[in-house]
Amino acid sequence: MVFDDTRNYSDVVIGYHVKDGNYKRPQQGEKDKNLSVSSEGFMNLQKVFVWGKFSFNHQNLQDAQYNASITDPFRGMPFYVADTNKSKWRNQFYNMTFRVGTPLYFNHLTFGLEGTYKTTLAAKQRDPRVDTRFYNLQLKPGVTYSVNNAHHIGLNAYYSSIKEDSRMRNENSYVNQDYYILYGLGVASHGVGSGITANYFGNLWGLGMQYQYSQGPWNLLFEAIYDKKIENVEQSYSSPKKLGAVNDKHVALSTTVLYKGGHFTHELKSGCDYHHIGGTQYLMKRDNTENYSGWIELTHFVRSLYQTRSAYFKYGIIKNKDDEYDWRADVQVGYLNYDDKYILPESKKDSKILTVQADVKKNFRLDDRMNRRLLATLTGGFRNGMNGNYIYGGTNSDYPTVKEMEPLDEAYLKSDSWNIGTSLIYSQLIKPEARMNIYAKAQLNYTKSKTDLFNKRKELSLAIGCNF
Repeated sequence: MVFDDTRNYSDVVIGYHVKDGNYKRPQQGEKDKNLSVSSEGFMNLQKVFVWGKFSFNHQNLQDAQYNASITDPFRGMPFYVADTNKSKWRNQFYNMTFRVGTPLYFNHLTFGLEGTYKTTLAAKQRDPRVDTRFYNLQLKPGVTYSVNNAHHIGLNAYYSSIKEDSRMRNENSYVNQDYYILYGLGVASHGVGSGITANYFGNLWGLGMQYQYSQGPWNLLFEAIYDKKIENVEQSYSSPKKLGAVNDKHVALSTTVLYKGGHFTHELKSGCDYHHIGGTQYLMKRDNTENYSGWIELTHFVRSLYQTRSAYFKYGIIKNKDDEYDWRADVQVGYLNYDDKYILPESKKDSKILTVQADVKKNFRLDDRMNRRLLATLTGGFRNGMNGNYIYGGTNSDYPTVKEMEPLDEAYLKSDSWNIGTSLIYSQLIKPEARMNIYAKAQLNYTKSKTDLFNKRKELSLAIGCNF
């Protein structure tokens, strides 16, 4: 923060966002409504730099399927419970983050600390119901060494603690429900009743390195990170039974290059990301002797491997105008590859996805006295599901997780589509010479699938806010 010369500011936003349509992954809601409130601010206190943000999001999902036990089925945890009933969900997300940085010591060193606390309350509204609570606490200390005014080297470590408490039940205790405990790629064990109680807990450790070059019109930032997460899941608290564990190794590289000329600024961003997740399963035996000790672990083994590779390249050109910009145009190309395997019995699921997105923004200066501005955006792009396949080689191939859930997800991943969107942001001062700026935003997006299995997905976002 000491090198960015950021001005003191505060920002408060209230927003509403809705998605509607069946062009989605199976576990997502066909309709997704979100009401959010967020605030953030930065202060230069001379002896320390402070930044903080808080956000709250209330989400209503409709017609979500194949998830009955976990807040986010896409967070890299394959061991969760699925059912076939389409259901509503009521979810609340809380996110608090702070950053503290020091000035330069000895003209070379600066220290910083970032902390993030996330918690989520999620409730499925149809039997088998679930009340699940997710917690994530992360601390990230860092140090930057300034070689000179042009070269800076940063190093940070981070630690994260993860916890999710998932408790399933039936509101109608007279009717038992079918549910499936998932182990990966459709492999599941079938149960009838009110579901299970699951305890997810884990830790993540990581390291990051940054290098910045800033001289004249050039500004370059390179970052490399590596982290590893170990997360376990157990069934029941009174008599814990190990279900599975994941070993998630993650590597990411990113580069940003900024060239600010007299009339135009050029921005180049690129990056790549790699996840390697090993899923371990446990073979457990119940101790029924007089000295009952609960569940006994007989053995454990890695039964599944999940690999995700992604890369992106983005170029933007900006027409400068004072402290603002007159217009800007951006184009981005992205690549995503899923390569998942269940080792024994062997099953495979893979897909390769190419996306191209472009947008143009125009900043209309309506009035300088009240600083009235209208920022208009037009965006469009396409998605190409290059190829993909799902092959199941296990038993119980008639389970809905094999016949419905995974094939539907694979069909979405390898589908083709196009999208178009627009947004308007109007802003102005509350009165001349004041520091407070108020603004309103409206955004529309439309995505159309090119396959007969899916139709479309529409998005609407509205927001009002102020900054000062």
